[in-house]
Amino acid sequence: MIIFTTCEKSAVDERDKVIGKYSGILVNNYWVDTTLGFAHDTYPVILVLSKSNLDSVVNLNFNEINVSNTHLFNYSGGIFKSLQTYHPPQLILKQDSLYFFYKEGLGPYWKECFTKKI
Repeated sequence: MIIFTTCEKSAVDERDKVIGKYSGILVNNYWVDTTLGFAHDTYPVILVLSKSNLDSVVNLNFNEINVSNTHLFNYSGGIFKSLQTYHPPQLILKQDSLYFFYKEGLGPYWKECFTKKI
């Protein structure tokens, strides 16, 4: 018995639904000391999701041109999965709102972005 399979690409790229600019706030959270506890700094931010040349991958850039803050995510079935293996960032889309969480290392500091598509 011989079985043939093909891998056809869908004519519709599901990334088209999510790419674009998202505007909101960036919150830097960090530990100060045992008396004060955690502190939080808030900044305006623009996140840009764009298509990568890689299949099913989107680029996430902060403030449009800051390439040092680029993260790659596989986008499939409405779920973002980071391509970074060590301390991967998280990206969650709910309707037109995009949430980003990133804890770069083991220390008590992390970044969060709360944005809405513009």
